[in-house]
Amino acid sequence: MSNELMHRELDEYCTSLAQADRLNGCVLVASEGRIMLSKGYGMADFVNRIPNVPQTIFRIGSMGDQFIAMAVMIMQELKLISVDHPVSKYLPTVPHIDEITIHQLLSYTSGLYDQSSYSLLRDIIERITGRACEDYIFHAIFKPLGMINSGYGIPNDMYSTIEDLYLWGLALHTQRQISEQAYLRMTTPYKAQYGYGLFIEQEEMLGRSRKVIGHTESESGFMSIMKHYKHVDLTVIILSNQAAAQAHFSNILAERYSLVDDLAEQITEHLRVPVSYILHAAAKDENSLDRANHIFNELALACVPYFESIQHVPRLEQLYERLAVVSESGRRYKESTVYYQKLVYLLRNR
Repeated sequence: MSNELMHRELDEYCTSLAQADRLNGCVLVASEGRIMLSKGYGMADFVNRIPNVPQTIFRIGSMGDQFIAMAVMIMQELKLISVDHPVSKYLPTVPHIDEITIHQLLSYTSGLYDQSSYSLLRDIIERITGRACEDYIFHAIFKPLGMINSGYGIPNDMYSTIEDLYLWGLALHTQRQISEQAYLRMTTPYKAQYGYGLFIEQEEMLGRSRKVIGHTESESGFMSIMKHYKHVDLTVIILSNQAAAQAHFSNILAERYSLVDDLAEQITEHLRVPVSYILHAAAKDENSLDRANHIFNELALACVPYFESIQHVPRLEQLYERLAVVSESGRRYKESTVYYQKLVYLLRNR
């Protein structure tokens, strides 16, 4: 879809939730470096009637653990530390940790209580760098990435915005600050699908299993969700001060965004040729019209299993409209439209 059309669809859906008192916060949806939606819904301050905007700051709780993990990985890249070393090498005065490694703290596989693991990581960062953990994270992560609205409150409670978290996600998944090897260690699932400060899970979407990297937090009335669907390069971020009714909201947003793109992907896989190629062929070359006709017949057969009911046909129409934009000047647009109409007819009357 075009950015404008995708923005409209996602915004209409979020607005309907806000009007039903099921959404109060900020939402960002982006794919392949394009932000499709970045907007606030409802109120940041109900008393003073201050609305939520993309720059509204929210508490994100334990979602901040991923920044501690990144700080440790940056230190490893600088050869200040090794995650395979025992904790006792860096904190010799702490009892009963002789056999525990930094990797085990990061991945919650040490046997210690969860928060104890990341508290020890904070202590290690401060001992090695000689700076407060928050200060090191600010200079090593927030400042270089331009995360101007992120930081720590009291006691060590991190806050951020959807825009800042998007900048962080871009840097994380493109390995801007660490090597690919370090990134793989962070995003490999260990105990209970947990990597280093991140959950790595499989989520069902449109009948297919998708790899999702991110974190979800809900505490003290705040909800924070950040998910990156690796295979389709889709990011969904939700920050809210109304946590109760929105646990599956990110899944729904991802599905609404991915329906058309997922269909195109599956058709391409079935036909072994991009759908956009079909439209280019029909638009540019009269001699290719017979081939385009044949492929559209195959396309109809390929589409049928992915449509549960007639209500999904408009999605296919949207797909065609978006792809038709790429055809050069529509030279053979009428012919390609005929084939597309034939495809829709076959689907409606299957």
